Order: sequence, then structure tokens, then C-alpha cells
Amino acid sequence: MMPSLGSTASLVVVMAQTAPRRAIHDGCSYFLVPSGTPGFSVGRVWDKISQRLADNAELVFTDCRVPEHALLGTRDGARSHPTTSGGNVEAAATTLGTARTAYETALAHARDRVQGGRPIIEHQAVGMLLAEMATHLE
Repeated sequence: MMPSLGSTASLVVVMAQTAPRRAIHDGCSYFLVPSGTPGFSVGRVWDKISQRLADNAELVFTDCRVPEHALLGTRDGARSHPTTSGGNVEAAATTLGTARTAYETALAHARDRVQGGRPIIEHQAVGMLLAEMATHLE
């Protein structure tokens, strides 16, 4: 598994299969696992193109025992837990933030870059591209 901030977190939320005979999400539970738990370690930290402030790190569990009191919510209840729906919202917000930054960077460049004696933002084709980007953001 490769969660966000896995290399720096002091506590991670782990979804594990607790009822192997059931469908994958029906038989899963969430657990809170402290980073100092014996058998738990951080493996490779992935080099990403964007979103570098939230690293993705491989979490390694080797003979790791998590006590029953670390259960978050109900056993085998991962599918109905509130955290399962929040991931898509967070991913959408992060993607929108990255797109917004790309647009603002392109806009600043178009205002500063001069070609043919005038800023390229004044060229119709560049203005249309920036307008299209802004429309997609909205």
C-alpha cells in the first residue's frame, strides 16, 4: 500500500481484510496503526511529478500484530465507514488545485513573454487557449 504522507505520519489508517471469505470491501476493516508498531516500517518513497508535499510511501507489514482496540469503526465495516467516500473529494480538490496553479503559471508566462513586439497573451490563439483553460477550471 502507498498512502499519502506515509513516510512522515506518526499514525496511519490501514484497511485490512478481516473476513477473507467475503467480497473484498465487505470483509475489510480500518485500523489505526502507530508508526512505532513492531513489524511496521516505511519502504520506498515514490518520486512524483506533482503533489510533492504529500509524498506517497510504501508501507511494509512484516509479522505486524495490530491489537483489537486499534479497530476504527466496526469489524468488517470498511465499506460503510465515512472515510470511504472522502477520498474522492480530496482527490478532486487536489487535482483542481494543481490545474489552477498550472493555469495561473501559464497566464503569468503569457503576460511576461514577448513575441512579435507584444506580450503573447495579446495573440488570439494564446488568449483562446487560456480562456479554454479557465472555462475547464470553472
